[in-house]
Amino acid sequence: GLGGQKRSLLPPSRRQRSIPRPPRAARVVLCGFASHRLKMINVVGRPPLDAAGVRLCTFEHVLCDTSSMPCDWLPCHTEELRRDAMVNGTVPITLENLGQIRRDPCCSAENFVLDSCDDAARELESAFGAEGGAVVCDLTTVDEGRDVDGLARVAARLGESVAVCFGASLPAADVARGSEDEMRVALERQLVVGVDVATDVARNFAAGAPAAPRAAFVGPLRPALDEGTIPILYDGHPDIPYIRAAAAAASRQGAPVVVVLPGYEGAQLRKCVRAVIELADAPAWVFRVARLDDQHHTGDLGDLLELAPNVLVVADGWYRPCDQGPRPPSKYLLSHYIAAQDRIVVAAGVRYRTQLRRYGGAGYGAGLIAVRDATDRDINFAAAAPSLAWYRPPKKRPADVVELQCSRCGRSFEVRRGHHYGKFDFVYCGRGCLDAHRDAGFDASEVTGPTASAQGV
Repeated sequence: GLGGQKRSLLPPSRRQRSIPRPPRAARVVLCGFASHRLKMINVVGRPPLDAAGVRLCTFEHVLCDTSSMPCDWLPCHTEELRRDAMVNGTVPITLENLGQIRRDPCCSAENFVLDSCDDAARELESAFGAEGGAVVCDLTTVDEGRDVDGLARVAARLGESVAVCFGASLPAADVARGSEDEMRVALERQLVVGVDVATDVARNFAAGAPAAPRAAFVGPLRPALDEGTIPILYDGHPDIPYIRAAAAAASRQGAPVVVVLPGYEGAQLRKCVRAVIELADAPAWVFRVARLDDQHHTGDLGDLLELAPNVLVVADGWYRPCDQGPRPPSKYLLSHYIAAQDRIVVAAGVRYRTQLRRYGGAGYGAGLIAVRDATDRDINFAAAAPSLAWYRPPKKRPADVVELQCSRCGRSFEVRRGHHYGKFDFVYCGRGCLDAHRDAGFDASEVTGPTASAQGV
Protein backbone atom coordinates (compact mmCIF):
# COMPACT_ATOMS: atom_id res chain seq x y z
CA GLY A 1 0.00 0.00 0.00
CA LEU A 2 3.03 2.34 -0.09
CA GLY A 3 3.61 2.60 -3.79
CA GLY A 4 5.63 -0.59 -3.98
CA GLN A 5 7.71 -0.17 -0.76
CA LYS A 6 7.32 -3.26 1.41
CA ARG A 7 9.18 -2.44 4.61
CA SER A 8 10.45 1.08 5.00
CA LEU A 9 8.15 4.06 5.11
CA LEU A 10 10.66 6.23 3.30
CA PRO A 11 11.49 5.67 -0.38
CA PRO A 12 15.14 4.63 -0.80
CA SER A 13 16.48 7.39 -3.05
CA ARG A 14 16.98 11.08 -2.33
CA ARG A 15 15.10 11.86 -5.51
CA GLN A 16 12.00 10.26 -4.07
CA ARG A 17 12.37 12.02 -0.74
CA SER A 18 11.47 15.36 -2.26
CA ILE A 19 7.89 15.03 -3.43
CA PRO A 20 6.94 17.85 -5.80
CA ARG A 21 3.90 19.92 -5.01
CA PRO A 22 1.44 19.90 -7.88
CA PRO A 23 0.29 23.16 -9.44
CA ARG A 24 -2.62 24.77 -7.60
CA ALA A 25 -5.08 23.96 -10.36
CA ALA A 26 -4.33 20.25 -10.03
CA ARG A 27 -4.83 19.88 -6.29
CA VAL A 28 -7.49 17.61 -4.94
CA VAL A 29 -10.88 18.91 -3.86
CA LEU A 30 -14.13 17.35 -2.84
CA CYS A 31 -17.03 18.80 -4.75
CA GLY A 32 -19.23 21.21 -2.90
CA PHE A 33 -16.76 22.84 -0.51
CA ALA A 34 -16.74 26.20 -2.21
CA SER A 35 -14.38 28.05 0.13
CA HIS A 36 -11.33 26.23 -1.25
CA ARG A 37 -12.08 26.73 -4.95
CA LEU A 38 -9.81 23.87 -5.98
CA LYS A 39 -10.35 22.32 -9.36
CA MET A 40 -9.76 18.60 -9.70
CA ILE A 41 -10.60 15.28 -8.05
CA ASN A 42 -8.28 12.28 -8.41
CA VAL A 43 -10.30 9.20 -9.38
CA VAL A 44 -9.29 5.64 -10.21
CA GLY A 45 -8.73 4.64 -13.83
CA ARG A 46 -9.59 8.02 -15.33
CA PRO A 47 -8.00 11.44 -15.68
CA PRO A 48 -8.68 13.79 -12.74
CA LEU A 49 -12.25 15.04 -12.81
CA ASP A 50 -13.20 18.69 -13.02
CA ALA A 51 -14.98 19.36 -9.72
CA ALA A 52 -17.43 21.65 -11.50
CA GLY A 53 -18.88 18.63 -13.30
CA VAL A 54 -19.40 16.56 -10.16
CA ARG A 55 -22.96 16.74 -8.87
CA LEU A 56 -22.80 14.26 -6.01
CA CYS A 57 -20.00 13.14 -3.70
CA THR A 58 -20.38 10.59 -0.92
CA PHE A 59 -18.27 8.38 1.35
CA GLU A 60 -18.87 4.63 1.53
CA HIS A 61 -17.06 1.31 1.88
CA VAL A 62 -16.80 -0.09 -1.66
CA LEU A 63 -14.38 -3.02 -1.21
CA CYS A 64 -13.36 -4.00 2.30
CA ASP A 65 -12.86 -6.78 4.84
CA THR A 66 -13.94 -5.56 8.26
CA SER A 67 -14.72 -9.01 9.62
CA SER A 68 -12.07 -8.63 12.34
CA MET A 69 -12.95 -5.06 13.27
CA PRO A 70 -15.13 -3.99 16.21
CA CYS A 71 -18.49 -2.57 15.20
CA ASP A 72 -19.48 -0.66 18.31
CA TRP A 73 -21.30 1.90 16.14
CA LEU A 74 -23.37 -0.74 14.39
CA PRO A 75 -27.13 -0.41 14.94
CA CYS A 76 -28.51 -3.66 16.31
CA HIS A 77 -31.90 -4.84 17.39
CA THR A 78 -30.86 -5.69 20.98
CA GLU A 79 -28.94 -3.80 23.63
CA GLU A 80 -26.78 -6.89 24.17
CA LEU A 81 -25.52 -6.70 20.61
CA ARG A 82 -24.90 -2.98 20.97
CA ARG A 83 -22.62 -3.65 23.95
CA ASP A 84 -20.77 -6.54 22.32
CA ALA A 85 -20.96 -5.82 18.62
CA MET A 86 -18.00 -7.89 17.46
CA VAL A 87 -18.10 -9.67 14.14
CA ASN A 88 -17.47 -13.17 15.40
CA GLY A 89 -20.26 -15.22 13.86
CA THR A 90 -19.75 -18.08 11.42
CA VAL A 91 -23.18 -18.19 9.78
CA PRO A 92 -22.65 -18.52 6.01
CA ILE A 93 -24.54 -16.24 3.64
CA THR A 94 -27.17 -18.46 2.07
CA LEU A 95 -30.75 -17.89 1.06
CA GLU A 96 -31.90 -19.82 4.13
CA ASN A 97 -29.79 -17.70 6.50
CA LEU A 98 -30.41 -14.33 4.89
CA GLY A 99 -33.23 -13.33 7.23
CA GLN A 100 -31.20 -14.18 10.33
CA ILE A 101 -28.17 -12.26 9.05
CA ARG A 102 -30.25 -9.22 8.19
CA ARG A 103 -31.62 -9.17 11.75
CA ASP A 104 -28.16 -9.63 13.26
CA PRO A 105 -25.40 -8.62 10.79
CA CYS A 106 -22.67 -9.59 13.27
CA CYS A 107 -23.58 -13.28 13.25
CA SER A 108 -21.76 -13.72 9.94
CA ALA A 109 -18.14 -12.71 9.43
CA GLU A 110 -18.64 -13.38 5.72
CA ASN A 111 -21.23 -10.62 5.75
CA PHE A 112 -18.51 -8.05 6.44
CA VAL A 113 -16.40 -8.92 3.39
CA LEU A 114 -17.17 -6.81 0.32
CA ASP A 115 -14.89 -8.30 -2.33
CA SER A 116 -16.95 -8.60 -5.51
CA CYS A 117 -16.04 -6.00 -8.12
CA ASP A 118 -19.08 -6.95 -10.18
CA ASP A 119 -21.43 -6.44 -7.23
CA ALA A 120 -19.80 -3.13 -6.32
CA ALA A 121 -20.05 -1.76 -9.84
CA ARG A 122 -23.64 -2.90 -10.23
CA GLU A 123 -24.68 -1.42 -6.88
CA LEU A 124 -22.93 1.92 -7.45
CA GLU A 125 -24.30 2.25 -10.97
CA SER A 126 -27.79 1.47 -9.71
CA ALA A 127 -27.55 4.04 -6.92
CA PHE A 128 -25.78 6.91 -8.66
CA GLY A 129 -25.77 6.23 -12.40
CA ALA A 130 -28.63 8.65 -13.03
CA GLU A 131 -27.04 11.53 -11.10
CA GLY A 132 -25.05 12.79 -14.06
CA GLY A 133 -21.68 12.89 -12.29
CA ALA A 134 -21.08 11.14 -8.95
CA VAL A 135 -17.86 10.43 -7.04
CA VAL A 136 -17.85 7.68 -4.42
CA CYS A 137 -14.98 7.95 -1.93
CA ASP A 138 -13.97 4.53 -0.60
CA LEU A 139 -13.62 4.75 3.19
CA THR A 140 -11.55 1.57 3.49
CA THR A 141 -8.12 1.77 5.12
CA VAL A 142 -5.15 -0.48 4.38
CA ASP A 143 -5.87 -2.55 7.49
CA GLU A 144 -9.49 -2.95 6.40
CA GLY A 145 -8.44 -4.37 3.05
CA ARG A 146 -8.16 -1.30 0.84
CA ASP A 147 -7.91 -2.76 -2.66
CA VAL A 148 -6.81 -0.25 -5.29
CA ASP A 149 -6.58 -3.00 -7.93
CA GLY A 150 -10.15 -3.95 -7.12
CA LEU A 151 -11.31 -0.33 -7.27
CA ALA A 152 -9.71 -0.08 -10.70
CA ARG A 153 -11.70 -3.12 -11.83
CA VAL A 154 -14.84 -1.53 -10.40
CA ALA A 155 -14.08 1.70 -12.25
CA ALA A 156 -13.70 -0.20 -15.53
CA ARG A 157 -17.22 -1.61 -15.09
CA LEU A 158 -18.84 1.74 -14.25
CA GLY A 159 -20.39 4.12 -16.72
CA GLU A 160 -19.10 7.61 -17.32
CA SER A 161 -21.42 9.15 -14.73
CA VAL A 162 -19.92 7.36 -11.68
CA ALA A 163 -16.29 7.40 -10.51
CA VAL A 164 -14.53 5.98 -7.45
CA CYS A 165 -11.58 7.27 -5.45
CA PHE A 166 -9.66 6.22 -2.34
CA GLY A 167 -7.75 7.76 0.53
CA ALA A 168 -4.08 7.72 1.49
CA SER A 169 -3.59 5.53 4.54
CA LEU A 170 -0.89 3.46 6.24
CA PRO A 171 -0.96 0.07 7.97
CA ALA A 172 -1.11 0.21 11.75
CA ALA A 173 2.27 -1.54 11.97
CA ASP A 174 3.93 1.21 9.90
CA VAL A 175 2.24 3.90 11.98
CA ALA A 176 3.54 2.32 15.18
CA ARG A 177 7.19 2.25 14.08
CA GLY A 178 7.39 5.33 11.84
CA SER A 179 8.24 8.90 12.72
CA GLU A 180 5.86 11.75 12.00
CA ASP A 181 7.93 12.92 9.03
CA GLU A 182 8.20 9.41 7.59
CA MET A 183 4.43 9.01 7.76
CA ARG A 184 3.90 12.39 6.11
CA VAL A 185 6.17 11.46 3.21
CA ALA A 186 4.48 8.08 2.76
CA LEU A 187 0.99 9.61 2.77
CA GLU A 188 2.03 12.41 0.44
CA ARG A 189 3.53 9.89 -1.94
CA GLN A 190 0.10 8.26 -2.35
CA LEU A 191 -1.42 11.67 -3.11
CA VAL A 192 1.18 12.67 -5.70
CA VAL A 193 2.94 9.56 -7.04
CA GLY A 194 0.05 7.15 -6.55
CA VAL A 195 -0.31 3.49 -5.65
CA ASP A 196 0.99 0.81 -8.02
CA VAL A 197 -1.54 -1.57 -9.55
CA ALA A 198 -1.21 -4.77 -11.56
CA THR A 199 -0.30 -4.43 -15.22
CA ASP A 200 -3.43 -6.17 -16.44
CA VAL A 201 -5.54 -3.75 -14.41
CA ALA A 202 -3.84 -0.65 -15.79
CA ARG A 203 -4.63 -1.77 -19.35
CA ASN A 204 -8.28 -0.88 -18.72
CA PHE A 205 -7.56 2.71 -17.70
CA ALA A 206 -8.99 5.51 -19.78
CA ALA A 207 -6.70 7.60 -21.93
CA GLY A 208 -4.91 10.22 -19.88
CA ALA A 209 -5.32 8.39 -16.58
CA PRO A 210 -2.16 8.07 -14.44
CA ALA A 211 -0.71 4.56 -14.49
CA ALA A 212 -0.60 4.59 -10.67
CA PRO A 213 -3.94 5.81 -9.28
CA ARG A 214 -3.54 8.71 -6.85
CA ALA A 215 -5.35 9.13 -3.57
CA ALA A 216 -8.03 11.83 -3.47
CA PHE A 217 -7.93 12.50 0.27
CA VAL A 218 -6.03 11.49 3.39
CA GLY A 219 -7.61 8.86 5.58
CA PRO A 220 -9.87 7.77 6.87
CA LEU A 221 -8.24 8.17 10.26
CA ARG A 222 -9.79 6.20 13.10
CA PRO A 223 -8.20 7.67 16.23
CA ALA A 224 -8.93 6.14 19.62
CA LEU A 225 -10.80 9.06 21.18
CA ASP A 226 -11.83 8.23 24.73
CA GLU A 227 -14.48 10.57 26.10
CA GLY A 228 -13.30 9.80 29.63
CA THR A 229 -9.79 11.24 29.21
CA ILE A 230 -8.99 14.91 29.84
CA PRO A 231 -7.83 16.13 27.43
CA ILE A 232 -9.03 13.67 24.83
CA LEU A 233 -5.76 13.90 22.88
CA TYR A 234 -3.44 13.92 25.89
CA ASP A 235 0.33 14.24 25.67
CA GLY A 236 1.73 10.96 24.44
CA HIS A 237 -1.51 9.82 22.81
CA PRO A 238 -0.47 7.16 20.24
CA ASP A 239 -2.59 8.67 17.45
CA ILE A 240 -1.20 12.21 17.66
CA PRO A 241 1.79 11.69 15.29
CA TYR A 242 -0.44 10.07 12.64
CA ILE A 243 -3.01 12.87 12.81
CA ARG A 244 -0.29 15.50 12.50
CA ALA A 245 1.37 13.65 9.63
CA ALA A 246 -1.95 13.34 7.82
CA ALA A 247 -2.71 17.04 8.26
CA ALA A 248 0.76 18.01 7.06
CA ALA A 249 0.51 15.85 3.93
CA ALA A 250 -2.96 17.18 3.21
CA SER A 251 -1.87 20.79 3.67
CA ARG A 252 1.02 20.43 1.22
CA GLN A 253 -1.25 18.95 -1.45
CA GLY A 254 -4.55 20.71 -0.74
CA ALA A 255 -6.38 17.49 0.13
CA PRO A 256 -9.09 16.95 2.76
CA VAL A 257 -8.51 14.74 5.81
CA VAL A 258 -11.28 12.25 6.63
CA VAL A 259 -11.73 11.24 10.29
CA VAL A 260 -14.16 8.60 11.56
CA LEU A 261 -15.60 9.56 14.93
CA PRO A 262 -16.72 7.18 17.68
CA GLY A 263 -20.40 6.78 18.40
CA TYR A 264 -20.61 9.52 21.02
CA GLU A 265 -23.36 12.07 21.37
CA GLY A 266 -23.66 15.81 21.81
CA ALA A 267 -20.96 17.46 23.90
CA GLN A 268 -18.58 14.48 23.79
CA LEU A 269 -18.72 14.41 20.01
CA ARG A 270 -17.90 18.12 19.87
CA LYS A 271 -14.95 17.59 22.22
CA CYS A 272 -13.53 14.94 19.88
CA VAL A 273 -13.80 17.19 16.83
CA ARG A 274 -12.37 20.19 18.66
CA ALA A 275 -9.42 18.13 19.89
CA VAL A 276 -8.57 17.02 16.35
CA ILE A 277 -8.85 20.41 14.62
CA GLU A 278 -6.88 22.14 17.41
CA LEU A 279 -4.09 19.59 17.09
CA ALA A 280 -3.20 20.40 13.46
CA ASP A 281 -4.28 22.50 10.49
CA ALA A 282 -5.69 20.98 7.31
CA PRO A 283 -7.39 22.44 4.22
CA ALA A 284 -10.59 20.62 5.18
CA TRP A 285 -11.64 18.19 7.90
CA VAL A 286 -14.31 15.68 6.93
CA PHE A 287 -15.76 14.00 10.02
CA ARG A 288 -17.88 10.92 9.62
CA VAL A 289 -20.56 10.38 12.24
CA ALA A 290 -23.01 7.50 12.37
CA ARG A 291 -26.62 7.13 13.33
CA LEU A 292 -27.99 10.55 12.47
CA ASP A 293 -31.49 9.20 12.85
CA ASP A 294 -31.34 7.88 16.41
CA GLN A 295 -28.06 8.48 18.20
CA HIS A 296 -27.31 12.03 17.14
CA HIS A 297 -29.68 14.95 17.37
CA THR A 298 -29.82 17.14 14.28
CA GLY A 299 -28.43 20.04 16.27
CA ASP A 300 -25.27 18.03 17.01
CA LEU A 301 -24.26 18.27 13.38
CA GLY A 302 -24.79 22.02 13.37
CA ASP A 303 -22.64 22.33 16.49
CA LEU A 304 -19.82 20.45 14.75
CA LEU A 305 -19.97 22.71 11.72
CA GLU A 306 -19.78 25.80 13.90
CA LEU A 307 -16.40 24.74 15.30
CA ALA A 308 -14.57 25.79 12.12
CA PRO A 309 -15.46 26.87 8.57
CA ASN A 310 -13.37 24.05 7.08
CA VAL A 311 -15.29 21.27 8.85
CA LEU A 312 -17.60 18.98 6.89
CA VAL A 313 -19.75 16.18 8.26
CA VAL A 314 -20.64 12.85 6.66
CA ALA A 315 -23.85 11.60 8.26
CA ASP A 316 -24.71 7.97 7.59
CA GLY A 317 -26.98 5.35 9.04
CA TRP A 318 -30.51 5.76 7.75
CA TYR A 319 -32.86 2.81 7.46
CA ARG A 320 -31.42 -0.67 8.02
CA PRO A 321 -33.13 -3.98 8.71
CA CYS A 322 -32.15 -4.05 12.39
CA ASP A 323 -32.93 -0.40 13.14
CA GLN A 324 -35.35 0.53 15.88
CA GLY A 325 -34.63 4.25 15.99
CA PRO A 326 -36.90 7.11 14.92
CA ARG A 327 -37.20 8.34 11.37
CA PRO A 328 -34.67 10.71 9.81
CA PRO A 329 -35.11 14.37 10.76
CA SER A 330 -37.60 16.53 8.94
CA LYS A 331 -36.79 19.36 6.60
CA TYR A 332 -37.78 21.80 9.35
CA LEU A 333 -35.28 20.35 11.83
CA LEU A 334 -32.50 20.25 9.27
CA SER A 335 -33.01 23.85 8.21
CA HIS A 336 -33.68 25.09 11.76
CA TYR A 337 -30.66 23.56 13.47
CA ILE A 338 -28.13 23.53 10.64
CA ALA A 339 -27.24 26.74 8.86
CA ALA A 340 -24.32 25.40 6.79
CA GLN A 341 -26.23 22.61 5.06
CA ASP A 342 -23.81 22.68 2.12
CA ARG A 343 -21.20 21.13 4.44
CA ILE A 344 -23.20 18.01 5.25
CA VAL A 345 -22.82 14.86 3.16
CA VAL A 346 -25.44 12.13 3.29
CA ALA A 347 -24.20 8.54 3.07
CA ALA A 348 -25.87 5.15 3.35
CA GLY A 349 -23.24 3.72 5.71
CA VAL A 350 -22.72 0.53 3.69
CA ARG A 351 -20.30 -1.78 5.46
CA TYR A 352 -21.68 -5.29 5.03
CA ARG A 353 -23.31 -7.36 2.30
CA THR A 354 -26.89 -7.43 3.54
CA GLN A 355 -26.99 -3.67 3.06
CA LEU A 356 -26.56 -4.20 -0.69
CA ARG A 357 -29.60 -4.42 -2.91
CA ARG A 358 -28.55 -7.86 -4.13
CA TYR A 359 -29.08 -9.18 -0.60
CA GLY A 360 -32.29 -7.29 0.06
CA GLY A 361 -30.79 -4.11 1.53
CA ALA A 362 -31.38 -0.50 0.58
CA GLY A 363 -28.05 -0.13 -1.23
CA TYR A 364 -25.71 2.82 -1.57
CA GLY A 365 -28.52 5.20 -2.46
CA ALA A 366 -30.33 4.79 0.87
CA GLY A 367 -29.14 8.08 2.34
CA LEU A 368 -29.95 10.14 -0.71
CA ILE A 369 -33.33 8.46 -1.13
CA ALA A 370 -34.19 9.10 2.51
CA VAL A 371 -33.39 12.78 2.20
CA ARG A 372 -35.31 13.14 -1.02
CA ASP A 373 -38.40 11.15 -0.21
CA ALA A 374 -38.87 10.70 3.53
CA THR A 375 -41.66 12.62 5.20
CA ASP A 376 -42.28 13.49 8.81
CA ARG A 377 -45.71 14.80 9.75
CA ASP A 378 -46.48 15.37 6.09
CA ILE A 379 -43.38 17.55 5.63
CA ASN A 380 -41.38 16.44 2.63
CA PHE A 381 -37.73 17.48 2.83
CA ALA A 382 -36.69 16.45 -0.66
CA ALA A 383 -35.73 20.09 -1.20
CA ALA A 384 -32.91 19.64 1.31
CA ALA A 385 -31.14 17.09 -0.89
CA PRO A 386 -29.05 19.55 -2.92
CA SER A 387 -27.22 20.93 0.09
CA LEU A 388 -27.28 17.82 2.24
CA ALA A 389 -25.64 15.56 -0.30
CA TRP A 390 -23.44 18.01 -2.20
CA TYR A 391 -25.99 17.34 -4.88
CA ARG A 392 -26.66 19.62 -7.81
CA PRO A 393 -29.57 18.45 -9.97
CA PRO A 394 -28.50 18.14 -13.59
CA LYS A 395 -29.72 20.93 -15.78
CA LYS A 396 -32.58 19.98 -18.04
CA ARG A 397 -31.15 19.58 -21.50
CA PRO A 398 -32.96 21.86 -23.91
CA ALA A 399 -34.73 20.07 -26.72
CA ASP A 400 -33.12 20.37 -30.12
CA VAL A 401 -34.79 23.07 -32.21
CA VAL A 402 -34.51 22.77 -35.98
CA GLU A 403 -35.76 24.84 -38.88
CA LEU A 404 -37.90 23.20 -41.57
CA GLN A 405 -39.74 24.36 -44.67
CA CYS A 406 -43.42 23.68 -45.17
CA SER A 407 -43.88 21.32 -48.12
CA ARG A 408 -47.13 23.00 -49.15
CA CYS A 409 -46.47 26.73 -48.76
CA GLY A 410 -42.66 26.77 -48.61
CA ARG A 411 -42.56 28.90 -45.44
CA SER A 412 -39.67 28.29 -43.02
CA PHE A 413 -40.54 27.61 -39.39
CA GLU A 414 -38.84 26.44 -36.20
CA VAL A 415 -39.94 23.17 -34.66
CA ARG A 416 -38.71 20.92 -31.88
CA ARG A 417 -37.29 17.77 -33.40
CA GLY A 418 -39.98 15.12 -33.66
CA HIS A 419 -42.84 17.58 -33.03
CA HIS A 420 -44.28 18.78 -36.31
CA TYR A 421 -47.22 18.15 -38.63
CA GLY A 422 -46.46 15.57 -41.29
CA LYS A 423 -48.14 13.16 -43.65
CA PHE A 424 -46.56 10.78 -46.15
CA ASP A 425 -43.38 12.52 -47.35
CA PHE A 426 -44.66 16.02 -46.58
CA VAL A 427 -44.05 18.33 -43.63
CA TYR A 428 -46.35 21.24 -42.77
CA CYS A 429 -45.91 24.49 -40.87
CA GLY A 430 -49.25 24.06 -39.14
CA ARG A 431 -52.59 22.34 -39.07
CA GLY A 432 -53.97 24.72 -41.70
CA CYS A 433 -51.58 23.59 -44.44
CA LEU A 434 -52.05 19.95 -43.45
CA ASP A 435 -55.86 20.19 -43.69
CA ALA A 436 -55.75 22.09 -46.98
CA HIS A 437 -53.41 19.56 -48.56
CA ARG A 438 -55.50 16.68 -47.24
CA ASP A 439 -58.64 18.21 -48.79
CA ALA A 440 -56.76 18.32 -52.10
CA GLY A 441 -55.99 14.62 -51.77
CA PHE A 442 -52.33 15.35 -51.04
CA ASP A 443 -51.89 16.42 -54.65
CA ALA A 444 -48.17 16.72 -55.39
CA SER A 445 -48.85 19.58 -57.79
CA GLU A 446 -49.74 21.81 -54.82
CA VAL A 447 -46.37 21.22 -53.16
CA THR A 448 -44.16 24.33 -53.39
CA GLY A 449 -41.59 23.43 -50.72
CA PRO A 450 -39.16 20.53 -50.22
CA THR A 451 -40.37 17.13 -49.08
CA ALA A 452 -39.70 15.74 -45.61
CA SER A 453 -37.05 13.26 -46.80
CA ALA A 454 -35.24 16.03 -48.65
CA GLN A 455 -34.92 17.86 -45.32
CA GLY A 456 -33.70 14.79 -43.45
CA VAL A 457 -36.90 14.36 -41.43
